[in-house]
Amino acid sequence: MPPFSSSSTTTTSTINGQTTAYSQHSQTTPSGTVVQTNSQSSGQPMIQETQRFDAGGREGQGAGASQAERDALYEERMEDEYAKREGGA
Repeated sequence: MPPFSSSSTTTTSTINGQTTAYSQHSQTTPSGTVVQTNSQSSGQPMIQETQRFDAGGREGQGAGASQAERDALYEERMEDEYAKREGGA
């Protein structure tokens, strides 16, 4: 296995005039992996997150709670967006 690998993904979508951009970059070394994620919706602040995993794939201390918080925030935003489209918000 090479001593270093890296990958990046970037997507942008526009639905009903609301643009959302998302990018993710991961870097793996023999000591572990770092995943950096950025996301931003029109008119909203950018959300930047970093997750670290050791060589055994175990997530760094404290990062699990922040992932749960990010998931909850994402779900809340999606529910709000769907409500806007249905005329409920």
